[in-house]
Amino acid sequence: LIPIPLTHETANSTIEHDYLTVSDIFATGWAGIDYSGFQPGDSVAVFGAGPVGLLSAYSAILRGASKVYVVDHVEERLELAASIGAIPINFAKSDPVA
Repeated sequence: LIPIPLTHETANSTIEHDYLTVSDIFATGWAGIDYSGFQPGDSVAVFGAGPVGLLSAYSAILRGASKVYVVDHVEERLELAASIGAIPINFAKSDPVA
């Protein structure tokens, strides 16, 4: 259980904050895939590899996307995208639309 409000430190405060953040951001990414009209087997492009973008990409992978492209310019974020199985595209190095 996560104590609400998170106004004091506990032995597991870091883990509790991580769970709370993931439960919020993951749901946002999942809903974005819902609203897009996604169907299993579709290819997906996610523009922005911040927390919501990465979890949108991960949601698409979990739901059966054939390919997931993640477009950003921050190498660390693109490395995270690759680590979950997405295809990273650095828009500073190439045209993501070409």
